[in-house]
Amino acid sequence: MRKDETGKKYNHITLLRYSRPSAKGVGSRWLGRCDCGNVREYLVRDVRHGRVKTCGTCELHRNLISRRKTPKPGPRYQLRRRMAREIRRAVIEGQAFDLGDKEFRALTAGTCTFCPETKGLGVQRIRPDEAYTSRNCMPICLDCRRTMLGMTAEECVLRWSKMLSSLGLLVIPANGTPITQK
Repeated sequence: MRKDETGKKYNHITLLRYSRPSAKGVGSRWLGRCDCGNVREYLVRDVRHGRVKTCGTCELHRNLISRRKTPKPGPRYQLRRRMAREIRRAVIEGQAFDLGDKEFRALTAGTCTFCPETKGLGVQRIRPDEAYTSRNCMPICLDCRRTMLGMTAEECVLRWSKMLSSLGLLVIPANGTPITQK
């Protein structure tokens, strides 16, 4: 026995009258009017359970879809995501990851150790054969990490200073403090 849904309103659709049984024989189709005025046939169970809220062609439908977009994740989510990436890297390398949330946040709050980048920082171990700890990690951006390719920090600085001095962009005076030229 079919339930009388005449005149009932679900979301933006008011059911007008029974139309026919559904093609699969389960449920029934009803004519319904959307708040925008469009009249069409609806499967009553979809309207009743909220799977269909509008006619699909009106301004109300577009507004519902635009509200459905999820907001960008906040900074805490992004921090956890970066930390999860570092933990996965540690597992792959077979090293312990002994940094807590606060330590990881403190390490990645500033700038990269090698360049002025501040966004998307991760951590790099200073001594690759030791675990991820606050004493053995430094903040690093993705570009600098790619450049290091498994070198220690000292080897990387030495390599970069040789490259810059060969290009004439870095001058190392007698006191040993490098000076960059523009």
